[in-house]
Amino acid sequence: HVQLPQGFCRRLLEHPFESLWLLHGQPPGLNLLFFVVLGLADRLGVAPESVATVIFALVGWGTCLVLHDLASELSGSRILGWVTVLALVAGPGFHVYRNLFFYPFPLELLLLLAAWLSLRWLRRGGTGGLIAVAATLTSVCLTRTLFHPLWAVIFFALLLALRALLAGAERRSFVRAE
Repeated sequence: HVQLPQGFCRRLLEHPFESLWLLHGQPPGLNLLFFVVLGLADRLGVAPESVATVIFALVGWGTCLVLHDLASELSGSRILGWVTVLALVAGPGFHVYRNLFFYPFPLELLLLLAAWLSLRWLRRGGTGGLIAVAATLTSVCLTRTLFHPLWAVIFFALLLALRALLAGAERRSFVRAE
């Protein structure tokens, strides 16, 4: 089971917004996830640790799938994608944080998702892809207090600049080809 922080479960469940205000040192995204865990546990009549274990297992699977796809696309090798996932799962941090209700585990998924979505947007374009990157970066800011929103803005601006550079290079190579 995932170990949950004790002491403020009831208060968070009964007064989620006040708890978010009082626990300003805790990332709001993690508090929201904790609120969802407590709410689901209450509705399902199970221990909150059971719900958190399932959610963190899904986060772990998502992390492995996104990492595999990202590594495979960047390297051009599906085998290298699997080796990268095996390296992640072989690390002790993966197993420690998958059993603690702490932000590194969901944050890892969000950062990989931001990189994966950015790569897809750079290759395919589209407004939906750009919105997905922005939503993921926003989630990162809400999940990790040290990831300042300025870093998300800089990441997003660099992503837009890189896309403009790539589009300019494609136009120049297209004109040369004619």
